[in-house]
Amino acid sequence: MHSYYEKDALDTLAELLRLGHVRICLPLFGRNAEFAEALRRLAAKAFAEAGVPFAPTYHMPTAARSEADVIGRVMDGLAAQAMPTAMIFLMWDEFIATQCWFMARGLRIPDDVSVILIGGGGTTGWYRPKLTHAVYPAAAAAELVAGWMVNGPPAGAAKVHLQMELVRGESVAPPPGK
Repeated sequence: MHSYYEKDALDTLAELLRLGHVRICLPLFGRNAEFAEALRRLAAKAFAEAGVPFAPTYHMPTAARSEADVIGRVMDGLAAQAMPTAMIFLMWDEFIATQCWFMARGLRIPDDVSVILIGGGGTTGWYRPKLTHAVYPAAAAAELVAGWMVNGPPAGAAKVHLQMELVRGESVAPPPGK
């Protein structure tokens, strides 16, 4: 089954680029090298199409682990270069750790930094401002797997993409000063 994160992360990246963000960060904490490289290749294409230079270590920093202290060090390094104006998160816990980092520095969503959460949990509705987030199509995935269990997977279907619904919230705005 194809990673549902790849296309959805890139759709959100393209949306942020259209709004005028160039200092976009999609951190890849604890992700395997193959996934990270595939996502970097796709992101490089999206940046090129928007006419924006792509810096992999800035736009998609990696770290072997996703603990809060690691995330804090990555954010310190990014801010030392240029504070991102937008961030895309694949996991709720990575967003929360980064939100704590934002709060410690007086940064506000979306005034200072826009945020999109791809791999959110059911608690995204509790967060304020309301998060722009993607909802995984669990029912469609279950139906697909059940069909494969009964009928076997379709011949030649090595990859399947189930489009996640992007739920627009209040966490995305044009970059500061635009």
